[in-house]
Amino acid sequence: MTHYDVIVLGGGTMGIAAAWELAKRGRRALVLEQFSLVHDRGAHSGNTRVFRHAYAEGPDYIPLVMRADQLWMDLEAETKTTMLHRVGGLELAAPGYVHARRAKDSAVQYGLDFQWLTPAEIRAVWPMIHVPDDWEAGFGAGAGFLDVEPALHAMIRCAKARRGRAAGKHASARLGCVIARRLGQDERRTIRCGCCDRGRLGRPRA
Repeated sequence: MTHYDVIVLGGGTMGIAAAWELAKRGRRALVLEQFSLVHDRGAHSGNTRVFRHAYAEGPDYIPLVMRADQLWMDLEAETKTTMLHRVGGLELAAPGYVHARRAKDSAVQYGLDFQWLTPAEIRAVWPMIHVPDDWEAGFGAGAGFLDVEPALHAMIRCAKARRGRAAGKHASARLGCVIARRLGQDERRTIRCGCCDRGRLGRPRA
């Protein structure tokens, strides 16, 4: 029977990122995924994702996205792979909508680089975008897009690379695993899945 510090159920974006972080902390992690580690059946499917700092949804997101920004830069440095493209991002709002203004307010609260623009200024810089005169808009220079699959594969490589650095404290994965049931209610947990007999999850060792 193989023992792991942590068993991660699901090898999507969050599962892969968790395995990468656990490997950095010296924990032995097992990722169980019913498909491949990067597939077209999850929320991560597709080529790119928008990345921005000024969140109209609320300023509480900004510390999280700034931490994510640093982690993406760390991943790029470790793998020598470019995955975050800072091309800038426009926040646009038609009359009656406050999306752009809320993004501006969040940026101001955290001192982010976010330029408030008039529609005429936008048309002058980006003539292919016709913004009516009664719209509101702002531009975040640090925004851009993320290459999804290269980013996920980079995290996988980094998690597995810990194998030679910390005496077996690295991430492993088993594919084609569908969890049948979870056994136990005490401090130790037993996971039974269709691809293997069982894996046991205990408290991480200090």
